[in-house]
Amino acid sequence: MLPKPAVPEGSRKVLNGVEVYTRHNFTTERGNIFETMDGNYILPNGKSVEDRSLLEDLPDPQRQVALAWWDHRFGATIEIPEKETAQPNVVDLMAENEALKAQIAAMSADHQESLEPEKGTQATKDAKGRFQAKSKVDRGSEILKNMGISG
Repeated sequence: MLPKPAVPEGSRKVLNGVEVYTRHNFTTERGNIFETMDGNYILPNGKSVEDRSLLEDLPDPQRQVALAWWDHRFGATIEIPEKETAQPNVVDLMAENEALKAQIAAMSADHQESLEPEKGTQATKDAKGRFQAKSKVDRGSEILKNMGISG
């Protein structure tokens, strides 16, 4: 024998073609508000309560819970200051762009110089991990030794 399917708790309602199980039904001067079994607050049309002022009409112990739900769901209202309406000047933007390009080029050149050894030398690391430069003559004799030729 198959087990009976679990029936959700709460009052079953069909709102706007959607089956909903409600925990509470609040009647206010502005209309009904339902609290669902999963803790959401909805209107008789099945949509979430998006107007915070509707929840402020609920009785006191439930009002605090409903307002906390609204703040979590929709976030507290934050006023964002309006940005300046004046558009930046194209000439100023191009000058700023050129200055930034010059900074990048200078930084790249400084970085490249610190990485490259002097011309005609080969860099090797010493015991402390610092680069040491060898002249071409030292490098040539080292290559001959590696080949087994004494020079």
